[in-house]
Amino acid sequence: IHPGLPDMKDPVKVEACRKLVAAAHKHGVKVILGGSVIYMKFDILKEHPDWRVHWVDDPKLVESAPGEEHPQIRACINSPYGDYFIDEMVKAAKELNSDGASFDGYHIELCYCKYCKENYRKATGCEIPTDVVVTGRTDCGDLKVAGNASKKLDLQNPEFVRYFRWREQALLDHFTRFRAAMRKVNPDFAFISWSINAGRWGHLSGVPRYMPFSMNALFDCPMQEWWMDETNRGGSVTPAAFGARLIRASVRERPSVCNPYDFTHWE
Repeated sequence: IHPGLPDMKDPVKVEACRKLVAAAHKHGVKVILGGSVIYMKFDILKEHPDWRVHWVDDPKLVESAPGEEHPQIRACINSPYGDYFIDEMVKAAKELNSDGASFDGYHIELCYCKYCKENYRKATGCEIPTDVVVTGRTDCGDLKVAGNASKKLDLQNPEFVRYFRWREQALLDHFTRFRAAMRKVNPDFAFISWSINAGRWGHLSGVPRYMPFSMNALFDCPMQEWWMDETNRGGSVTPAAFGARLIRASVRERPSVCNPYDFTHWE
């Protein structure tokens, strides 16, 4: 079964989840808790505003945090949040005795936080490119450029290529540390996580990639979405079928999961 990860600061929800896990185990059922990696809750953000993703190269961004009406915001795993997240998940696994985890949002973002800058400088001797101001992603998965900027994100620019390759490796390194920490708690702890895929064409073709495709091999069972009524870049049954075969190959024929749905009807 696949319930959501409870708020570990709420004793009522924690106790309810613990009882659920215990009851499931009595019947031989494993429990995979679901959650998100990249979103911080407001109370954490308020205490550590510098842990957020900085799409803009502006130190003043650290001083401004969203209000209570925006309870979640993207966090940068290259900041201390990366280790904080791992520590919190280890505590949760020990307390809840869960069998695995399913995560959404193990994604890469263009980030100019001080931690990314420092780490990138140490690794490459270079500065993160600042040719464009990125504000988010389009529905197709591409990065958005602020306003009507004449400069587009040139993915042939060697500086951007170097940066995104480094960013992909940082994501792989973080998950490898995370996986090792959880396996110390439970050697059979399973990672059944949402992946980029070819079932959603925008995920596969979006630039830069949300995550390195090789990361699928680190998941015990990668999951992909089949957004059957997706129109961005030609969604159809064909890329979904191709995606199922592609993701299966990426994990060397181990199990993988495909989840078809109609987003139009769901929303």
